[in-house]
Amino acid sequence: MNKILCILMMILLVPTPSFARIKLRAGDNNRCFVNVKDTNQFWYCGTQDSTCAGKKLRKYHKRWWQYHGEGFDSGEGRHFWCCGGSTTAQGHYVETWDPFYSRETVTVDLPNGTCTYERITNVCGEVIDEPCTEPTECDAGLILRNGQCVAPCDGTTAFASKTSNECVECATTAYQGIDDKTNECVRCDSGTQFFDKETKTCVSKTSPSLKKVTAATMKKCYGCPNSDVFKECTTLFSKSDTERRAAENYERIISECYIDDRPTTAASDE
Repeated sequence: MNKILCILMMILLVPTPSFARIKLRAGDNNRCFVNVKDTNQFWYCGTQDSTCAGKKLRKYHKRWWQYHGEGFDSGEGRHFWCCGGSTTAQGHYVETWDPFYSRETVTVDLPNGTCTYERITNVCGEVIDEPCTEPTECDAGLILRNGQCVAPCDGTTAFASKTSNECVECATTAYQGIDDKTNECVRCDSGTQFFDKETKTCVSKTSPSLKKVTAATMKKCYGCPNSDVFKECTTLFSKSDTERRAAENYERIISECYIDDRPTTAASDE
């Protein structure tokens, strides 16, 4: 019986590899760690000499040089991150299981609106905090334009230009008009361009896409309320019958002008 008890005590007192724990020692300022259990293992944060916690690195030792943002798990429930280490600078380790980076969404109140940005913090205590300055959301009734929250233009007013937030009077004429998509005032060079009411853009007077209006075509349009409508009418009747009837302004033109839609002879075009 005594022999059996002695054997059991010897089994319990002798450690086995499966229960062996590593034994970490830290260098000064946690610049490195060495596992002195069994074969030494070394972890270095950044560039430094090979000695750590009084232990000299040998060729047969395992070693890891780590840099800022890299880390290791000791195998005993501890985790370390390298802070500030590089190929030219010595860093130090910080012990934590937290992720290296943590991110926080921050909302900033601005005049007439708000913006959001991401504040980034790392376990080394460094903070990347660059607040936004231009709104991404506007208060009710305002629109975001050129990085600002402004009131939209209405009525016969439009924004003075693509880069302007000022509302100006912009009556539609032969040489200017309002772009419905952007609510901007489009001004054309009256010497070389005219305002196309269909495309809401400036078109060259010498554009090769514009057909020459014949005398016969001009005779088809009379009694138009003004010269702009007359130009629209003659341009419309320069097109084929199919194109003309499919045009968006067809019904309006034939209601505003008196149309002589009788067939013309070749001589009438001379």
